[in-house]
Amino acid sequence: MIKLFDVKSFILKEQYALFYLLFIRGGTMFKNKKLVGLLICICLLFCSIFAITLTSSSNLDSSKNIKETKVQQESKKTFVLKQNEEENLELQSNQETKSKQSNTNKSTKVETNQDNNTPTSDDNVANGKRYITLSIDCKTILNNLNELPEQYHSFVPSNGVILAEKKVSINEGDTVFDVIVKVTKMQKIQLSSIGGYIQSINNLPEKLFNGSGGWMYEVNGIYGDKGSKEHVLNNNDKVKWRYSCYSGDLY
Repeated sequence: MIKLFDVKSFILKEQYALFYLLFIRGGTMFKNKKLVGLLICICLLFCSIFAITLTSSSNLDSSKNIKETKVQQESKKTFVLKQNEEENLELQSNQETKSKQSNTNKSTKVETNQDNNTPTSDDNVANGKRYITLSIDCKTILNNLNELPEQYHSFVPSNGVILAEKKVSINEGDTVFDVIVKVTKMQKIQLSSIGGYIQSINNLPEKLFNGSGGWMYEVNGIYGDKGSKEHVLNNNDKVKWRYSCYSGDLY
């Protein structure tokens, strides 16, 4: 494209050449000076129009180039921003996935540890924890209720159960007597004893049936052959205290 400086130089040269031809030599070529002047004006006007046209065209091209450059820069900027946004989203997604996996692993680990730490019977003993079950009933009295003195009827439960089977923690060396004393005190059940001998539970004493009757205990289905203070309990033993109205009615 012709530079603006070159265009102006070209126009000046053309004007000078035209002036020389028409004005200097015009006298010899044309006798009418007015005609020569008119031609000169027309030529100058033509040159001016040509110069203005070239200048406008140059300005338009320059403006177009500037606009195209701005559009390209904006497009490039938008592309870079979009690319950065996609990278950030991908990075955030990866971090969330890693976080979820980590939480899942921790949860699984905690559940596994809890399962592994669930105490068993042997574990309880190893940790110094022992448990037995204890129950108290007077069901045989229900079979002989007509022989029971009237003042004791209110102490006999309708189903004969004074204490339903209850899990009790014990210490090493605890006896049958130790447990019955502790549990009746906790449950606010009346108990009287002499030494290791149980005289009365829930206000139902011995010898209620014509001088017969009393409390007996069994451990794991076997009635004790020694005093309750002498029978040491083991982990998971099942202890029952039962009222016997007559000899042999519990067997």
